Amino acid sequence: MTKKEAIVKFITEMNIDMLSLLLDDDKSYMDVPKETFIVKLNEEFNRLKNQGINEFSRVIKGHCDGDCNNGCGGYSFLTNDNQSLDLIVEEENNEIKDLYTCAIFLTKEKIEVDNKISMIFYEDEKTNYTPTNRHLSLQKQIETAFSEFNKFKNDVTDIEDFCNWDSHIQNLYKNINIADRFKLKFTKDIMDLAHEDLYIQKLITSFPLAKKAIKEFNNLNSSNEKELIKWVIKHEENELSFRAYEKVNNWEQNNLILHSLDKSIVIDCTNYHESLQFSEIHPKYYWELFEKYKITTEQFAKEKAENKGLQYVLKTFLKFRKISYS
Repeated sequence: MTKKEAIVKFITEMNIDMLSLLLDDDKSYMDVPKETFIVKLNEEFNRLKNQGINEFSRVIKGHCDGDCNNGCGGYSFLTNDNQSLDLIVEEENNEIKDLYTCAIFLTKEKIEVDNKISMIFYEDEKTNYTPTNRHLSLQKQIETAFSEFNKFKNDVTDIEDFCNWDSHIQNLYKNINIADRFKLKFTKDIMDLAHEDLYIQKLITSFPLAKKAIKEFNNLNSSNEKELIKWVIKHEENELSFRAYEKVNNWEQNNLILHSLDKSIVIDCTNYHESLQFSEIHPKYYWELFEKYKITTEQFAKEKAENKGLQYVLKTFLKFRKISYS
């Protein structure tokens, strides 16, 4: 068995350990170090294995049909449910020089593909990456931000104090240009932190609407479904309904939540109790009604054919079933 045949065999079997042994440690694959390539490929293997797919069912020869590597040969690794990993195998003097995915891959026989498996790497993961002065400065700012963030660990922090601190995190994030947000791996953590902190801020910014909604809820007869539906629909646009905050035990009394990125950081939301209430109550009733009145995908497809902007939401189901709640 040649080295190329062995590589094809172990990819087909999704045997990442044997594949790692075959690939050269001192070579890059898809312009990233071998270990980075192996980790990413193994993520795709594990994703498939979680779907009950433990090996590729077919391997078909083909070649790149695009401008970048036109004519380079490789293989399409296919699953039973028509997912395809298209890999170019670049050789030189009978040695494997590189492996990389191909977006425009032509096989010798026509195949039906429902999902092309791609592997995308950040610029700062690549072996030829050289950080600019701007990137070095940005990395330093991000390190400082997380050093400050870690100071909240193992303590209870008032939500207003936390959000006041977070204002410079939001400014830091806004000053990262769009290309760097998505092309650089080291910006990912600050992106995640900024996004998660925004949900905490919504407990403050959406508080007036939440307080009004909870007052209305307390005055309605929840056993009267028409009243309940009317309340749910009226407040379905409140952003607090779209976030499952991780509340601690007895949150109704202590008003404490955990930061989603670090459970050792506890946020005290005492002055925004109604925001926590709304984030608990509204989704509960919305999804109960959603399940009760949802229509089939076939019914929805028929309705959408006549109304392109239709969404698969509770309001659509109620209209389809001619249920009035006004």
